[in-house]
Amino acid sequence: MSRGAPPSPRRPFAGKVTLVTGGNAGVGYEFAAAMARGGATVVLACRNRTRGSAAVEALRREVATVAAATADIPLQGTTGGGGDGGGDGGGEGGGEGTVELLDLDTSDLESVATCAGAFTARHGRLDILMNNAGGMMLPWSLTRDGVEVTTATNFLGHFALTGRLWPLLAATPGARVVNVSSMVHVLATGKLDWEDMTLGGPRRHSGWAYVRSKLFNMLFTAELARRVAAADAAARPPCPPPPAPGFARTELVAKAQVNGWTNFCRATWGWASQSATDGAACLLAAATASWVSPATYVSPLWGGIRGRPSRGVPSLAARSVEDGGRLWAWAESVSGVRFL
Repeated sequence: MSRGAPPSPRRPFAGKVTLVTGGNAGVGYEFAAAMARGGATVVLACRNRTRGSAAVEALRREVATVAAATADIPLQGTTGGGGDGGGDGGGEGGGEGTVELLDLDTSDLESVATCAGAFTARHGRLDILMNNAGGMMLPWSLTRDGVEVTTATNFLGHFALTGRLWPLLAATPGARVVNVSSMVHVLATGKLDWEDMTLGGPRRHSGWAYVRSKLFNMLFTAELARRVAAADAAARPPCPPPPAPGFARTELVAKAQVNGWTNFCRATWGWASQSATDGAACLLAAATASWVSPATYVSPLWGGIRGRPSRGVPSLAARSVEDGGRLWAWAESVSGVRFL
């Protein structure tokens, strides 16, 4: 695929290709919108094709609206948007973002493999892999791969997707892998049972499964960063820290199983939360900002709940080198995907 127009002040992400899992709603959608408005090729990988198609059409309308609104506005220091190439519209041959759709159910390893194959067949590069899809307070069950459903959806599917796309990521200069976590990862305490291949835990509690899945994303990112640092320098796409969008107003809580935790979230929704757009700012920072590194955790400024993107503090459990290595080994054995 051609990279198209080069980056410009109005299209800073022109030429970049981004894959966003679960990008049809919430912070994933807002991140995808920011990338598309900035000129990137955005691929939404969604479980529900109807909702995914609706999101693609909405994003295309956004891109068209932005393009039309800025077509005749000259950049500072230029004399116009047309003529001999001054401005971003005609002179650069466009640069507006494009949006595509792929089917993906991250709880299903076969679906992950199919999605990765389809993406690789369409695109010759991958600049940003945004592992965002997730479920919250899902009723405890096992997937057909024999893994607790929240663990499979939020972590294992993304591990397998990253591995299957790794050759493309490694071949793309400056590529980034971003694994979305949450402030609630700090609640995941206690010893993990590595003999339990479902990783569902003895308590079989949807809340426990959710907070632990977010800890797994932290551990995965840290272990990935260690392995990338130890790999051949020619195959080292940067691995930014996992971002947490804070307490963002999305469908995640609304669709979650009703229990004490989700009731608390709904009760504090109005005064404690921030918009999905503000939450997506942490994802955008992790994916594009120059100040992030694998050593930092991108989190909202005010207690990890709301505010501008800043450097947060991962829990002690999230910094366990031993658990990071054991989680990686577990994911390899269950998914059959091995890389690095």
